[in-house]
Amino acid sequence: MGNGADVQRTLPEAVSHFERSLQLEPNSFENQTLYAHALAKQERWDDAISHFRKAVELKPDSSDAHMNLALVLRQTNQLQEAASEYTEALRLKSATPR
Repeated sequence: MGNGADVQRTLPEAVSHFERSLQLEPNSFENQTLYAHALAKQERWDDAISHFRKAVELKPDSSDAHMNLALVLRQTNQLQEAASEYTEALRLKSATPR
């Protein structure tokens, strides 16, 4: 089982991997999302916001995309926009058949 040091050592490698993936497929929802998550783990909030915004643009009907964006907006005290994204995520989630 890995420890925090392992995660810190492999996170930059993951970021590099996702950067290369985005160069090959810049309009990939999955690549944008994975890269944004890796950036958020490094607390690179502005970069993470940018890539979560792109994910929302690519897949506006994804409640998860809106929720991810809301979470990082909250981290940067962009509370009004975060609330708007939370609301949209909940709206989309409730509209999705179970």
